[in-house]
Amino acid sequence: MKVKIISGLALIGLGLIPCCGSSGGGDLLQDPCVRDELEFTDDLPDGVECSNFGYGGCPGFASDCINYCAHDMCQPQECVQDADCQVAWGQDYECQEYVVSGDSFGSWCNESDCPRGSMGCPCRQDGTCNSDPFGSGPMSCVDNTCESECPYACRVGTSLCCGGAFCSGDCIGTPCC
Repeated sequence: MKVKIISGLALIGLGLIPCCGSSGGGDLLQDPCVRDELEFTDDLPDGVECSNFGYGGCPGFASDCINYCAHDMCQPQECVQDADCQVAWGQDYECQEYVVSGDSFGSWCNESDCPRGSMGCPCRQDGTCNSDPFGSGPMSCVDNTCESECPYACRVGTSLCCGGAFCSGDCIGTPCC
């Protein structure tokens, strides 16, 4: 009988059974106890969506991933720093702790809620930011946060801001120029 993990709980039939996970990283994300009890095809490649399954009496989880399932994505191994994730998955990923029902299963790559270099998010590790969506050129890195040179009142439309080489007339078109 398969048991799907949803928000850290194992569902068996209509009853809820708390999962018995403990700190153990990847070893408990492909737990031999669960694998012996459930049939898996082990054919999901790294980078695809996945789900972990538990089995009553087993300490960990298992999935159909070739490697491991963490943060709902098949992954080859745990990460140590954001750069590990960015090399493998792109700039929008960071190394985050994977916690289920209060138990840590190590650090794994996950899509960032606030990608480095984006407006209002942390600057990249080299202190740079993406291009300013409201102006020309890059944003500024201020106190390790990427900031637009366009004043906030202009970005939210409560003020009309004019300036720069390409602005003319009443600055219709963009909130900052």
